[in-house]
Formats: sequence, structure tokens, C-alpha cells
Amino acid sequence: MQYPDLKLLTAHCSLKLSVHCLLTTVVSGLRSLTSDLRSLAALRRFRSSALLTLHDDEPGSNTVAELLEKAESTNISCLGCFISLMKVLYRVWRDEGEVAGRLAYEQCLALPINKHKKN
Repeated sequence: MQYPDLKLLTAHCSLKLSVHCLLTTVVSGLRSLTSDLRSLAALRRFRSSALLTLHDDEPGSNTVAELLEKAESTNISCLGCFISLMKVLYRVWRDEGEVAGRLAYEQCLALPINKHKKN
């Protein structure tokens, strides 16, 4: 492209630089978003039903166990809340007695699950 005027050449270069900066910012934002999505994908929330499935060795307990094993060996974060632990304690205590309930609670505390608070 020929530029008869220096002002036109400067404007064209300035525009190309602006577009380049804009695209660089967009790509950077997309990389950040991709990283955030990967982190979210690596996050597992455990409710009391998953913990009780594991405790009772019900169908699906293998999946729960595999996720917990992966959490120990990778960067997957497993989250569980206080209420879920209390549900496990209560349900096992009610069905199997106090000693079994307390044992199930202690076993849950030993799992690679981080406690979180509901917002």
C-alpha cells in the first residue's frame, strides 16, 4: 500500500498498533479465562450423599473413591461443608450407633476434603 502522505502512514501504523494491543489484551483475557475454567473443572464438591455412598459401599462408591484418590495425587480440590459432615455423623449414628457414627465422622475428617463455608 502506498502512502502519499506521512500523516496517513502514521495513522495507519498507529491503527495497526492499536489493533495489535487490543488483540493481545483479548488473547491474554482468554488465557486467564481458560485457566479459571480449568481450575473450576478441577474442583469437586462433596455432599453428604457422596460421603454416605462411600461409607455404605453403594453403587457409585468407586467413583467417589477414585475422585478422592485423584485429589491426593493431583491438583484437584475437593470441598465439603460442616453440614455434610454432620449429616454423615447423624445418619450413621442413627442407623449404626454412636461408636460407628463417631468413627464415620473421623474417617471423613481424614479424607482429602477441604472445608468450605457457604456464601
